[in-house]
Amino acid sequence: MQTLKPPNSPPLGMDRRFSIIIIGAGFINVLLPLALAPPYAALGMAVAAVIAEAVVTGGICTLLRFRRLDPIVYARTPEEAAYESAST
Repeated sequence: MQTLKPPNSPPLGMDRRFSIIIIGAGFINVLLPLALAPPYAALGMAVAAVIAEAVVTGGICTLLRFRRLDPIVYARTPEEAAYESAST
């Protein structure tokens, strides 16, 4: 009998790596507001949140690219992918 994973579980056994990225961004999301909120108030909080989300996005995209699962490549049309592979 096959065990089913929850639908929100990251695929391909990358749970630990995804968790490290998310926890790292959580630390950034706690530490940056401590530095940015006193002098910049709401703007500092907003910048800290955007930076933390950018770390998550960049980290997950980098992880997927190293695993040869580049999400940007799959968004290209077949013609674009053929042109790119022919030019390299």
